[in-house]
Amino acid sequence: MEISKLTLQQQAALLEILILAMYADGTLDLDEDARLNRVLTAMGVETEYDRDRVLDDCITRLREYSQTPQQARDHAVQLAQSFKDPEQCRGVYQLVEQQVNSDSSVVPNEHEFLSAMREALKL
Repeated sequence: MEISKLTLQQQAALLEILILAMYADGTLDLDEDARLNRVLTAMGVETEYDRDRVLDDCITRLREYSQTPQQARDHAVQLAQSFKDPEQCRGVYQLVEQQVNSDSSVVPNEHEFLSAMREALKL
């Protein structure tokens, strides 16, 4: 999937989904953070300052949806509705799966997050 070809709304939805996936296990891993930075670069956000600003803004917006794993999953499912094209859906799911698996340990909340995303993206 070419991230640069997504609409701005889809790029924002993708980034928020990846951040929610990153926090699904309750911890932040450096590999997960590095993946987010690569996605931001693919979106055209090139400087470290701009990437940090975009991530901070996104995390602030997501705070209200991260109180419980269920709230995070529900919001991610809602964001997934931004993707209709089957190729985009597969690409989004692949990125989410990579994000969740990047720390080599998948906990039950992450399994539930992946299941919700798979269903929301109709995979």
